[in-house]
Amino acid sequence: EGFTFPPGNDHVELYFPMTLSDGILLDRNHRMFDAVARVQDGAAVETANAQLDTMGARLAEAFPDTNEGWQLSAEPLRDEILGNLSRPLWVLAGAVFLVLLAACANIANLLVARSTVTSREFAVRAALGAGRADLLKRSLAESALLGGLGAFGGVCLAWGGISTLRAVMPPDIIRGTTIRMDGAVLLFALTLSVGSTMLFAFVPALRSMGSDIIALMKPSGAASIRGSGRRVRELLVVSEVALAIMLLVGAGLMARSFARLSAVEPGFRQDGVVSVAVALPRSSYSRSEWRPFFEELVERVERTPGISRAGAVSDLPMANVGLGLELEFTVTGLDALSPTARPNADCRLVIPGYFEAMAMSLVRGRDFDRLDATGSRAVAIVNETLVRRYFEDLDPIGRSIDVATLGDVEIIGVVTDIRHSGLLSNYESEIYLPYGRISTSEMHIVAFSRGDPSASASAVASILSDMNPELAPSEVVRIEELLWQSVSRARFTTALLVGLALSAAILSMIGTYGIVAYSVSQRRVEIGVRMALGASSGKTIARIVFRAARVVLSGTLLGAAGAAVATQFMKELLFQIQPFDPATYAMVMAAALIVGLAAAWAPARRAANIDPVATLRGE
Repeated sequence: EGFTFPPGNDHVELYFPMTLSDGILLDRNHRMFDAVARVQDGAAVETANAQLDTMGARLAEAFPDTNEGWQLSAEPLRDEILGNLSRPLWVLAGAVFLVLLAACANIANLLVARSTVTSREFAVRAALGAGRADLLKRSLAESALLGGLGAFGGVCLAWGGISTLRAVMPPDIIRGTTIRMDGAVLLFALTLSVGSTMLFAFVPALRSMGSDIIALMKPSGAASIRGSGRRVRELLVVSEVALAIMLLVGAGLMARSFARLSAVEPGFRQDGVVSVAVALPRSSYSRSEWRPFFEELVERVERTPGISRAGAVSDLPMANVGLGLELEFTVTGLDALSPTARPNADCRLVIPGYFEAMAMSLVRGRDFDRLDATGSRAVAIVNETLVRRYFEDLDPIGRSIDVATLGDVEIIGVVTDIRHSGLLSNYESEIYLPYGRISTSEMHIVAFSRGDPSASASAVASILSDMNPELAPSEVVRIEELLWQSVSRARFTTALLVGLALSAAILSMIGTYGIVAYSVSQRRVEIGVRMALGASSGKTIARIVFRAARVVLSGTLLGAAGAAVATQFMKELLFQIQPFDPATYAMVMAAALIVGLAAAWAPARRAANIDPVATLRGE
């Protein structure tokens, strides 16, 4: 249960022994397969590769025409499966750690502020006989209770969040559906939550239990505690803002990178195109019946009202199912290359109408017709990349290429390039052959409609059922869905990173608001005296906001410096954008200053409304 192989392809349900014809088995030019091997216990991959090097050298010596220049290479299956997944996971783990630090800084800030308020209370308790251990137990017990309640709430949120995470997680993340909350995760979360809360309560509690009890009970002693506490709180807010800036810069880079990736043109039509995969059971259809069946199916689909154009292809762009061939070829008339140095091209089988349905422009030459599949001369359509690489300034129309297993093939047309493997993939050399020259029992019927694509899919399914009631589509997908899925991992990573960055930003805003509000509450008398001596409301607000701006600006500059270092680890995740992007840094820093000043504005306004007479009378 849960086994998928090849990794990430959950369409495979049955496995059969492979049967190959003698022509393929005896032809050393066929390089169609990947081998999966298990190394002996205790053996390293490097040892296996050394043995493969020796084997490859012996084969090249024994069969120079087909094996010279080729080598065998092995890599761990884990690396093949995970690919570039480890880097995004490390980046997300680092982002989670930074949010944790921001949360701890916020907790520490609140507890430091609380310790300045309770310092006189602790001094009175100590004067009445309470020991330091008793006072410490009381402080830690309160913190443990708060941390436990917070941990419980967080676990409840995480429990529901994991279900949401599995639902939105890209399907190409291996074993993503098995993510769950186990005992180790629960223990880690509880220990971290309660432990961090108690740790940041322990230090302020000790600090407020000074040995000079009488001094702490005096107003001057409490003022001294408040003064030193203010500096500590400001440093903590600077740290919060710096951590938030680091995360916001990383999230901004990922968001801009994803926007540029989404704007990449795939080279084919996206809207209104639906693909219906049809697989003919070999027990019911012989090889000679495949081509007539699919040609009739495409013809009937194209005659359906509402469908503008229809065709078929053996390997659909950005899909994980289909027949994709990689064939070697030589351009006839140019310098001949040995078989081991011949270039490769991706080969796909096409039924006429496919290029028009996908809006792939024919740059030169003509499209396939019904006679090309059975004509005496093999023909092909190539893409612009192949022409650019191997024909240079020559006109390819009418020229021939020598394709492995097919022989001499005449080029009759050139189509535009497409990004077949995803928006991040490069243009590759491609050869399109008329279906029937090479046949397969599975094809993707592609239909373009200006109306609802779902109606087109239903029409194809209805026609298929009419042709054979026992047949049903093996897969129905919209082309725009394939494009959306092709960037699912980048979108998922970006969304998580943006969410974490916003969490850190909210924490820093709360911290800024808290320090300003607390400062105003502790300085009510001072502010009242200043206003009684003639200070205006505007000057009072400006003085408070300026002090907060200094703290936010310090954190912003520190965070920008940290981001310049941290984002270097994200370089592989970015698309057409550099880790140090001035526009991203400028936007994030400006937004941080605006938000910080906004957080300081509300308590500053309250300070400006203080009644000096009432404040002085109360004092």
